[in-house]
Amino acid sequence: MRLNYRIILAASLLLLLAGLWGLPKLEAERGYETETVGLADLRVETGRGELLCVWEEEENTYSLFLPSYATLDGVQWKMGSDWRLLLGGEWVEDGARLISIEPERTYLAALYNAGGRMLEEGKLTVYQSSGLPAIHVTTRSGSMELVHADKENSENGYMRILSEEGKEVYAGKFDRLKGRGNTSWDAEKKSYLLELETGAGLLGMDPGKRWVLSANYYDGAYVRNAVGYDLARSAGLAFIPDSRFADLYIDGIYYGLYQLTERVETGAGRVEIGNGYLLELDYPERAMLEDFVVYLDNAQPVVIHHPRRVTEEEMAFLEGWFVRMQEALYGANDGKPEGAKEIFSYLDKESFAAMYLMEEVFMDLDMGVTSCYLYMEEDGENLMHSGPVWDLDNTMGRGGYGRRDVLLSDELDLSTNQMGRWYARLCGNEEFREQVYQVWENRLYPALCDVQEEIDGWMRGLGRSIRMDQVRWPGPRSVFMPEAEPEENVNYLKEYLQERTDFLHACFTDRKEETERNMERCAASLPDLEIVENQEFLEQEDEVSPASMGLMGIVARSHGAILAGVMLLFLGILFLLDGRRNPHCEKSKTLRPDFECLPERADGSRA
Repeated sequence: MRLNYRIILAASLLLLLAGLWGLPKLEAERGYETETVGLADLRVETGRGELLCVWEEEENTYSLFLPSYATLDGVQWKMGSDWRLLLGGEWVEDGARLISIEPERTYLAALYNAGGRMLEEGKLTVYQSSGLPAIHVTTRSGSMELVHADKENSENGYMRILSEEGKEVYAGKFDRLKGRGNTSWDAEKKSYLLELETGAGLLGMDPGKRWVLSANYYDGAYVRNAVGYDLARSAGLAFIPDSRFADLYIDGIYYGLYQLTERVETGAGRVEIGNGYLLELDYPERAMLEDFVVYLDNAQPVVIHHPRRVTEEEMAFLEGWFVRMQEALYGANDGKPEGAKEIFSYLDKESFAAMYLMEEVFMDLDMGVTSCYLYMEEDGENLMHSGPVWDLDNTMGRGGYGRRDVLLSDELDLSTNQMGRWYARLCGNEEFREQVYQVWENRLYPALCDVQEEIDGWMRGLGRSIRMDQVRWPGPRSVFMPEAEPEENVNYLKEYLQERTDFLHACFTDRKEETERNMERCAASLPDLEIVENQEFLEQEDEVSPASMGLMGIVARSHGAILAGVMLLFLGILFLLDGRRNPHCEKSKTLRPDFECLPERADGSRA
């Protein structure tokens, strides 16, 4: 069967037209800039050398987000001589200042070209932060497209930090800006890891190279991490990450209210654990991607974050240490005082007591599952400490625990949660309980009595930036309270902390004897330990992803240029196949629309 060139050319033309038609359409879907000019192309200059973009909130609705230090009489429109802006009934030209603009008031806006033709009309609202520094990030490519395409992709570039008064407090290059988080990476507002070219102390924090820009997207109150870190310090836990809130701008686009935070690994390096260890209990599907992991006797992984390279001898030491520690913890002493000396030669009693109390206050959905850190200092004692706390957006009433009047041992699945089992076993130990009471009465309870005022203070300082963040990132922030406004989320957090504080204080004071009987009962009757299965990873394997859809999946994720290229390749294959089927065709001849490659007759002529 021979191919007809007329059919080939007609099909080719249709394929190429389809590719060219798909190019602008797919480019627009991916957010590429087009030649169309509109209100979203407007810029302002803050008076400190930063150009900020107008943000398209929705169709024909725009917002301009100004940092704290920007004074309206110092901010200038930057639109060039080709455009004119009619804003609130007044003409605005290039270089005009925003002095007549009233923040959070919506104005009718229309953009015209130099010839007087209207390019677009819509509504524009100007917002301004108050009392917060601003972080200005400039990527080398001028876009976050690469970073957002995959969490492991990164950009380098330059960063400036300006105080709330507009003073430059940091300026320097960074080597990497990349995504971070797991569930949080799926959120619209994303968190990032920032690695500086040279270590520096940012916003009054200790020097470091690696920093986290936490989005706090799933925390409708915004301050769970900040409040949790402060409570952990009050409880006596060491090396708690320091953090500061700031407004983040990337390539001139406002990205929202962020919490600039030290990395846990940075804190560990600061305390000079040297040849010691920083460990994390983590999900199996994450741990399987790490280089150095110790597996507990139920296959629960413990990831080794420090040192970055681990020798066979160090791996053997840690594996043996966990075996010996758990033998002491679950051994014949049954949690009685005479066994205290043995287990506390493995575990630091004070830090484990403080962390146990923090987990009781937090009721952390991730406790014993992920972001549970341990560290061992280089002091020859091989004593494991609990902490620091990290990643607290799933805590303090935001998680899935339904009751606030129960202890963790009544809520956790102690058949698989190793950390929960360790705490339950330790609470059967009288010496450990005495340490818990001391930390509660002298440190944590006084801090909790002041936490309501602390939260109110945070809200006063963050109010305007929270408003800006809500406009920039509309939509539900939590599967638990999807429709709640920030004020409702804050009241919920305060209510939770008050109820939890009252319950725990009653457990450790008025009902101490009852609490101790329950703790001893739980310590002596733990369920059998079950294997931790990689259930989440197994479920993901069943999902249909674009990568598993073959060529159509690739085309669906690509833009029109790739689509056209694929079609050209297909065209080339058609010609190649036709040439192989019709060897008498002379490849050097010019094809005409009416040309057909015909077979030869016996006399040498064409049929």
